[in-house]
Amino acid sequence: MSTMYVHSEYDMDQALAETIKLVKLKHCSLNVGFNNMHMVSIFLDNLHSALLENKIVPEEKDFHLNIMVKTNEQA
Repeated sequence: MSTMYVHSEYDMDQALAETIKLVKLKHCSLNVGFNNMHMVSIFLDNLHSALLENKIVPEEKDFHLNIMVKTNEQA
């Protein structure tokens, strides 16, 4: 299982490309860490679009995406 951390737009592009690559395989998992929920929302919107473009149905591939979000230390 791979783990990626997204700190910038470049990282997000890399994580999206890696996700699309892995989702095409069967029985894969990927952990992706983010600094905030806004970045998660952008990533998931972009992932949804990429899956539609590539005509990929993740449920058919047994792909697991684990989203991790950094906790707010001030809370």
